[in-house]
Amino acid sequence: MEKFIETNGKFLASTDLFPGVTPELMLARQRIGLYNQKPSIGTEMDLAAFLDQVRTLEKEINSQLVKMTEPIHIMMLGLLSGDNPFYLSLPGAAKTTMGRMLGSAVEGEFFRKNLNPDMSASDLFGPISLAGIQAKKQTREWAGAATATVAFVDEFYKGSSAIQNSLLDVAEERTVSDPHGTYPVPMLILLGASNEITGADARNAMWDRWSFRYELKYANRKDDIISTLSAQGGRKPLSVLLSKDEVLLCQALVEYMSLNLPGDIQNKMSEILVKLSEGDPNGNTPAIQPSPRRWMVWGRAFCAQTLLAGGQMKSESLLVGKDILWIEPEQREYVFKVIGGSSSPERAIIMSAQSDIEQIRNEANALITDTQNSQRMTLITQKVAYVKTMGEQIDRVLDSPEYKDDKAQLLLDLKDLRVELLEVMNKISQSTIAPVPTN
Repeated sequence: MEKFIETNGKFLASTDLFPGVTPELMLARQRIGLYNQKPSIGTEMDLAAFLDQVRTLEKEINSQLVKMTEPIHIMMLGLLSGDNPFYLSLPGAAKTTMGRMLGSAVEGEFFRKNLNPDMSASDLFGPISLAGIQAKKQTREWAGAATATVAFVDEFYKGSSAIQNSLLDVAEERTVSDPHGTYPVPMLILLGASNEITGADARNAMWDRWSFRYELKYANRKDDIISTLSAQGGRKPLSVLLSKDEVLLCQALVEYMSLNLPGDIQNKMSEILVKLSEGDPNGNTPAIQPSPRRWMVWGRAFCAQTLLAGGQMKSESLLVGKDILWIEPEQREYVFKVIGGSSSPERAIIMSAQSDIEQIRNEANALITDTQNSQRMTLITQKVAYVKTMGEQIDRVLDSPEYKDDKAQLLLDLKDLRVELLEVMNKISQSTIAPVPTN
């Protein structure tokens, strides 16, 4: 039976529940209407139960993958908002596994395709209809991305510009076209991935349609490597199966919420966007001007995060913009700095420290094999001192009870990192000891 959502005295529902009635708004890519009256048929969706399912799904996917918490969360936000995550990484980072797991947990078809220069639209949307040719009517036997609820296109930038452009309408409007018209598709989320980016600028229409942009890196800690070797990696069936109709209703709710943001949130968002448009006052980062499309994505992602976090709109949820508002990869750090400093300084400190820990670990491990670098010992000594200073700053600055657990975990991670750095220092010291000459 058809379902609906009541919100603020209005009703979100499929137009099938209101034959002949013009909705106040059309949401979720023109697939759900907003009405002023309760439908005479249908049942009200249990939104709380649905969100519990989404949280359970996120936990189950996380339990089978290693060091994927943030990319998985972005995927959940994309599912609830109807927006499209893009992942940059080298092959083998479990992107496809993550996408397949989501596909198995949502009603309908899952479609995946690796793009290449020789691919045609038929590979994505189905072959030209033979019956149509006989009837002198050019149309397709729609399949693939035209009939899937969850779709994943890998190696996106290996595809030709024509095949990339063929996904524009699917990504933005959730429609496909042939010479006889435009047709809606059931797609709820389009996932993309590549190990390279070309055309990452504001003029690239498809780049702008990748709503979330996240760089995935390989696990590099010994414990994480061991965990990866024994991870279930999508082998264990998931307990959740989300209704595609309920996902679509939730996407409409998220969009409606984003059109009615509180004044303080709108002001905070505008302040951040203005600051980005002015660029770094130190001249290190030029002006960043995300498109209005991305402002809307940010608003929807904020509302999706609000629902997953329990329903209370907090400015710290604006941090989701760190994976939305940058255009060129080198802008990411500054975007994060601006959003974090304006919306949630303490949360920004935590996330920045987590990123620094990973970067320091990578750089330290690289020094072990960089035998041509005569400054190795000096550099690793500096890193040890920096980690000590980080710990002192975090202990002093993070004093909110809300972040008590995060603070404790960070201090523990920094302690572990210091031990690792001392081990690296020992290895470098041993490798630089001149061998004893033999006769």
